[in-house]
Amino acid sequence: MPRKILVTSALPYANGALHIGHIIEAVQTDIWVRYQRMQGHDCLYVCAEDTHGTPVMIKAQAEGVTPEALIRASRRSIAPTTRAS
Repeated sequence: MPRKILVTSALPYANGALHIGHIIEAVQTDIWVRYQRMQGHDCLYVCAEDTHGTPVMIKAQAEGVTPEALIRASRRSIAPTTRAS
């Protein structure tokens, strides 16, 4: 019987660059989700980035920008490395 599965990944913070840990998790999660779909399960995979909280505020203050500007810059820097499958 098909199962309904919701899968999420740890959210990368907007205050730092992507690193190998982010990539490993994304690849492992993607493989698992694809396998579940191949087994006939209804599997929804969602992820985003964490753009709220103290780490973002501290990094923005250190760079002399608003948190919103830091988040926009972060999104531009990771956009070429991510896409929906």
